[in-house]
Amino acid sequence: MNQIVDQLPRVDIPASWVDIVVQADKPFAVEPLFTRDPRHINEIQILMGMMIIRGIYERHQVKSLNHGIGFDTAAIELLLPTYGESLGLRGKICEHWALNPHPTLIPAIESGWVKSIHSFGSEVGMDDYIKARPDVFFTDATEACGQIESFASLQVSTQSTLSSGRPCSWTEKRTRPP
Repeated sequence: MNQIVDQLPRVDIPASWVDIVVQADKPFAVEPLFTRDPRHINEIQILMGMMIIRGIYERHQVKSLNHGIGFDTAAIELLLPTYGESLGLRGKICEHWALNPHPTLIPAIESGWVKSIHSFGSEVGMDDYIKARPDVFFTDATEACGQIESFASLQVSTQSTLSSGRPCSWTEKRTRPP
């Protein structure tokens, strides 16, 4: 932590998940994916992404997933509209996501791969895009993603138990623009 305080305006994780809190000796900032240049995704990360798409996602028909941030997962997201499409996997894998939206996911969204995103928060610079795509992003009344972390966690845990990979019933009730 940068600073230990008595109260917080918002807490993203349950207190029972925290065992220890340490104040940092200097300010710490998480570098959002937005600031990373996708040109720095290397050949190994591309190969690993292709192996994951073919060996895990295709083989097990993974429709719902939770991706972390980093160049490894960014490579997968960027490969879906090209490599995934060449394998005929659109509509069969990677449709429902739980992750913080970031620019490397935009090609998969715009090409129709991504049907829904439940996010734990947002990356710098993505707010306008999120507001422009209510058909994909689940947001609260303020059109913010960060207030629905528990629903994102619920979406991933629920979908992992559904053999069809379809969204759980409460998500099917949302309306999509025509």
